[in-house]
Amino acid sequence: MKKLVRALIIAVVLLALVLGYTAYSANSLIAKFRPELEQIASRSLGSAVHFGAISVSIFPHATLNLAELVLKGSAQESEGFKLSNLVFDLDTWKLLQGKVDILRLSIDSPSVQLIKGEDGVSVHGLTKTKQASAPNGTEKQNDSVGSQTGAPPTLPSGLSVNLREFSLKNANVTVIDSATKQEITIRPLNINASLEISAGTIRLPNFSVTGQALGRVDFALNGKGVSYDTGSARCDFGDVTAEIFKGQAKLKGNADLKTQSMAVTLSSSGFSLEQMVAAVKPEVASRVAGQISEFNTSVTLRLGADIPASIKGPLTFKVSDASLKGFNLAGSVLSTIRDLPFLSQSLLGSVPPSEQAALTASDTTIREISGKFEVADGTASTDNFQMLSPVFDLTARGTAAMTGNVSMDAEISFNKAISGGLTAKVQELKPLSDNEGRLILPLAINGQAPDIRVTPKMSRILDATVGGAIKEKAGKALEKLLGGSDGKKKGLGGILGF
Repeated sequence: MKKLVRALIIAVVLLALVLGYTAYSANSLIAKFRPELEQIASRSLGSAVHFGAISVSIFPHATLNLAELVLKGSAQESEGFKLSNLVFDLDTWKLLQGKVDILRLSIDSPSVQLIKGEDGVSVHGLTKTKQASAPNGTEKQNDSVGSQTGAPPTLPSGLSVNLREFSLKNANVTVIDSATKQEITIRPLNINASLEISAGTIRLPNFSVTGQALGRVDFALNGKGVSYDTGSARCDFGDVTAEIFKGQAKLKGNADLKTQSMAVTLSSSGFSLEQMVAAVKPEVASRVAGQISEFNTSVTLRLGADIPASIKGPLTFKVSDASLKGFNLAGSVLSTIRDLPFLSQSLLGSVPPSEQAALTASDTTIREISGKFEVADGTASTDNFQMLSPVFDLTARGTAAMTGNVSMDAEISFNKAISGGLTAKVQELKPLSDNEGRLILPLAINGQAPDIRVTPKMSRILDATVGGAIKEKAGKALEKLLGGSDGKKKGLGGILGF
């Protein structure tokens, strides 16, 4: 028994020595041949590659540590891709059993520049490989490409991989538009996830992403149950939650890469309208305020070159506690209505002094904005758009195209105090009042973003007040109001600030 114990101890010591010598030899060989490894990698990638210190160990786990990796288009160019402190930790025992069980893959402080060009997005520092030419001189197509977007990705048969922990810390990602030279930076970017590959299925049991974009927009993304089946080319999003602009969005859905179709259900609340506008158009961020208290949609779409035009489905939203800063919508509508037979001044001048303050204030206070839209063929249609204010209610119906073109018919209904004061002073307005005594004026909302115009429908106002005969006599005044012979109608213009 003592001999057996002694033999086991000797065997363990010898194994430790062998493993230690192997690791030491491997590290020595890597250090010695690192310049040659850099040359091989550079030729393979078509870019200048630099490795930092590299070390390996095989006990208790097979571990690779790479202190630094730098890719550049050439030795003289700036760094296009850089990472520090890459750690790759593999379960040696599972590997001997034919299983790839990665205990940890971590990357610290990587930096990458992505270049957006006419032919897609590329990594700065990586030279694109040109496709071989066909005999007739045309560019040879990749055999794996089944459509414009390429064939769905597949996995080698029998591949089984378990990545227990992946972490990306303090990443710096910059996207540069080669045409406009505009830059979008995400820094810092942190990712934590686990990954399973088995039986032709890729799974993300859980993941989290946090970061800051444009130096001012904090975001967080968390999900679980995301999977992709290579056999059916179907991706299920599981449950994904995003936190951004002080709000939260929940997303579910699936995508079929064979048919290039996707179905998405999104529900969200609490978004800051100021932050959203600031991210898209910083120059007008100070002109709008409010909270998107509800935004819900369930749509289908086609993956490809023109995704917006393929979106189809219902959309509802509600904005609470909103305001248009530096613009008074109700006061502007009333001040635009002038030069009519029964008016000696603008309609705003006929408002009782007690109500003038609400109509001459610098901002428009809005309790709620809501709408129900049906999206199809690149256009959102509605017959239920509302803007509710202490001073007025505005309803609209019409279309808003994703190209920015807006065409809506609207009505603005003033509160009883303003309506009563106006109709008492201008008797001709009474036919435009409803049964509750609220003055209702017809409007047109038209234009191409960012130049959206709100224009009173003067013909309808004249028809309802003094009739067609007087309208003919008022032709010159009406022509002057709407812009004269040049045919350009005057409106309130740019009420949304963009």
